[in-house]
Amino acid sequence: MSRKRIVETALSSSNNANYVNIFDNHRHQSNNRQNFMSDQERMAKFQQFIRRYEINTTFATKLRGLDGYEIVFICDDSGSMNTELSDVSGPSNQSPTRWDELKQTVSIVVDLASTLDPDGVDVYFLNREPMYNV
Repeated sequence: MSRKRIVETALSSSNNANYVNIFDNHRHQSNNRQNFMSDQERMAKFQQFIRRYEINTTFATKLRGLDGYEIVFICDDSGSMNTELSDVSGPSNQSPTRWDELKQTVSIVVDLASTLDPDGVDVYFLNREPMYNV
């Protein structure tokens, strides 16, 4: 399972039991991983990310300055995240929630951060167990 998919799956889960299963599965995969992405693989993925989001060279250079840092996310998974965003309309004219916005944002940023943090990023939640080395 890709790093991005693990986070999307965990973030989309509102059922705590489902989240625990995903977390345990990911922890098992992390413990069995012999090595993490090589520098060449990370650089190639970084270049793909830069092209996909059309990031200019100056900003891409500044982002590369984060290379090697331990990157963590702290995500609010409290009940207030179910509040709908009033100024945005999603599919079926249903307003997305704060949780939907967080999932989308974290998914994109984890995609980038995983190219910069050699052992993967860690995702912490306020009310759940964290996910390590995503």
